[in-house]
Amino acid sequence: MKCLLLVLSLTGLSSAIFVNNAASRCPISVTQAEDVCGALRKRSNHFTAHPTECAAFVQCDGLAQATVTAVPEGTMWDNAMGAAVHLQSSSCPQSPCTTRRDISDCRTCFGYLTCQNNQVVSARCPDGQSFSRTFSQCVTDSTCHSVSTPFFDDVLVSCVPIPNSRFYRKTGLQRGVQYSVEVSCSASTVMNTTSCICVMDPNPPCPFILGDIQSLEFRGGLTPYSFQSLDTNELTGDFTFTISSLTINAQGAVALASNSRADAPGCERATFEVVADTFQRVVTATIVTLEPRTISVSAPLPSNFVNEIRVERRRGTLTIYVNNLRGTENNSLGNFRVDKTLCSLDIGNSLNRASLQGTISRVRFLREC
Repeated sequence: MKCLLLVLSLTGLSSAIFVNNAASRCPISVTQAEDVCGALRKRSNHFTAHPTECAAFVQCDGLAQATVTAVPEGTMWDNAMGAAVHLQSSSCPQSPCTTRRDISDCRTCFGYLTCQNNQVVSARCPDGQSFSRTFSQCVTDSTCHSVSTPFFDDVLVSCVPIPNSRFYRKTGLQRGVQYSVEVSCSASTVMNTTSCICVMDPNPPCPFILGDIQSLEFRGGLTPYSFQSLDTNELTGDFTFTISSLTINAQGAVALASNSRADAPGCERATFEVVADTFQRVVTATIVTLEPRTISVSAPLPSNFVNEIRVERRRGTLTIYVNNLRGTENNSLGNFRVDKTLCSLDIGNSLNRASLQGTISRVRFLREC
């Protein structure tokens, strides 16, 4: 498979982007690279979801290069984790158990992922057939052979834990080409370093931390603090978003958290946003689902210093608390997925709100068990 070197021009940008599809059988176009990496251009060497597949991810180096890589065997990409995780642990929206449509394993011509008994499993087309991403099924292909050979198989070289992190460095040979990728396991799985595949953990930690940042300072403008939870990945299930020890020195409608941003295409509309209005003395949390459906809850803002703001979904009901006093709640959210944008969840910054000036002692985002 040949790599393509193309030059593209974005609105407000002029940049050459090198699209490298060599390490995956699920290539992306230059337009897709622009969509996926454009919103992440201020971050170098960032890993994010493939725009259409679960079994591959994209490494964005600003807008200089987009590299597509297949995930290791037995895993799918999970954008909330920012890593490849066990098949049953991924929240990838294109999962065959979600869409009821088989998908390529992005590693071989014959491999694909299917749903059996509500479990994602690996499968192979018969010898002489390949898996068609267009038709989502095996088709006749005399050039594709599912005979197990080192050329086609993922040959593990090493699986080594990275110090002071939850990641492992997997090195292997894939289709005869050596690769190295960081992988990790979800909260319900642990790493088997012999196979470098996540296996179910009989005693999983709970809840799962989507983000946790402490000692934040804000002076207005773009924020250096963000979570990748809603970056090309929908949010499912119960969750808790907490801001602790907040001091606001700005006036008006101030962004506390939002996944909308002015400097990136595809991020114009927030799907998760928390805003404190110092004039109206109210804190509002707004959620947008895939349908789309917009749900808002609010609570009084007692002063410009708040001990805690907490937004949570429990059994389909969205509720906001300020200093442990419950504000309004809305049960129309149900179990609908919170929609994604191409941007991470930024703390203290938004497209149409004033940027936060002040301090926060801690921000946590948890996906409950």
